[in-house]
Amino acid sequence: MAVYCLSSQFLDAPRPPAHACNRGLLSEGLGTLTCALLGSPLGVASSAANACILELSQCGSRRTVQLAAILGLVLGLSPKLTAIISSAPLVIYGAILCVTYTVATATGVTYFQHGHMDSGRNIFNIGFTMFMALVLPRWFPSCSPTPCPQVLPCPITNISDGKERLHIRWSLL
Repeated sequence: MAVYCLSSQFLDAPRPPAHACNRGLLSEGLGTLTCALLGSPLGVASSAANACILELSQCGSRRTVQLAAILGLVLGLSPKLTAIISSAPLVIYGAILCVTYTVATATGVTYFQHGHMDSGRNIFNIGFTMFMALVLPRWFPSCSPTPCPQVLPCPITNISDGKERLHIRWSLL
């Protein structure tokens, strides 16, 4: 759901209506079900990396996405073309992810302008969450860093009173 709002912000479009988000979630669910029936270990999901590539390219046309999907299907059916793409070094994939997630992080930081950032509570919540997301995987190598920023803020935010919570006012976006 957040990726839909992120994409609309990147394209300077209005926030997607609820029925459009429902259609998107339904199509993602059907795509994941189809992947499971075909034996794929991964499902189909919108990702922040794709939304950031949308922002970097500034090309949000439906035809472009359809053309990219057809191109992906054609490349997937050709073993030689797939071998060429999969032979790219991991450094290239790492560089692409660094650029795209930098854009996603910077966009997330811009949401802080809609909250009360003079509050020590909000500053602590943001700083502690970011610190623990960076440090926990180092302290516990078996811990995945992905859920840390998503799980830690929930109890921290709900421990103290809610007068100063970081609320995002969608009317301002």
